[in-house]
Amino acid sequence: MHILLRSFALAPILLLLLIGGTLFQPNPLCATVSEESAGGETFANYSDNPDLSLTYHSLWNETETPVYSGDRISGDRVVLTGTWSPSGTVAESWINVSATAIPMNISSQNPSSSVSIDTRGLGNNATCIITVFALLLNGSTINQTFSNVFIGNFFVPHVRVLSPNGGEHWTGANNVTWFGWDNNTDESLTYEVLLSSDSGTSFQLLATHLSSTSYQWDCTGFLNLSTYMFEVRVTDGIYVSFDRSDGTFTAGSIPITTTTTTTTTTTTANTTTTTIDNSLIVGFFISAAMISSAIMALIVYYVAKRWY
Repeated sequence: MHILLRSFALAPILLLLLIGGTLFQPNPLCATVSEESAGGETFANYSDNPDLSLTYHSLWNETETPVYSGDRISGDRVVLTGTWSPSGTVAESWINVSATAIPMNISSQNPSSSVSIDTRGLGNNATCIITVFALLLNGSTINQTFSNVFIGNFFVPHVRVLSPNGGEHWTGANNVTWFGWDNNTDESLTYEVLLSSDSGTSFQLLATHLSSTSYQWDCTGFLNLSTYMFEVRVTDGIYVSFDRSDGTFTAGSIPITTTTTTTTTTTTANTTTTTIDNSLIVGFFISAAMISSAIMALIVYYVAKRWY
């Protein structure tokens, strides 16, 4: 009887323990939560968090291509897209792209499990850190980071001089023409026109900030030379390239005058006068007279001897 009473007395306690064990048993849909603070926000890491897929496409290739840390991606308007799955657990997504070398930071937010961003907003090519966040329906926030991803949206523009391109003979006004292009389809290009009169050794600027692909040059008033050459520079606001005439051409209305310099050389002749002492002259004549007298005496002697 006492045992029975004790059993009835313990029954409520056992029932409470059973109910409590059922109520406080971990829900298999909710994994253990570990919270960490980053930038003032609390990020929860659940073992059953949604998975993230980061992809990109561009005007060159609209097929979504996966992105991983260390990748180099390029194209005309590279658009990154982060997609969380399953989507039913995500209330909001946002993506942040940071390029510290420029420096520039861009971000985008979307109230769904997917978010996209046009990275042309960086304003230049750069190696970036990409972070994609998700706000889950249970109120927690998760994120995933992709580091050292090079994103290239901008490309060096090109230009080609069409005329003059070498060998022309211009007088008066003529059009300098060229062709410019860029791998970015909606790029705005500007040009500078420079002229060389010494076969490309040096150039002078004739025009700048041109949006057209021609420039009228009047060579009247320029020296008539056969060593003229044009250079056209193009820029998209970031990169610059140029092209020159393939050869020199002739232009100008002012003839080149040649100055002849005559050099006169004066030669001075130096005359040397030798002065002979008069006494020597007198002595010479005296000696000559004596010698002549001696000779005459000998002649007379031989003639007289022969005759007498």
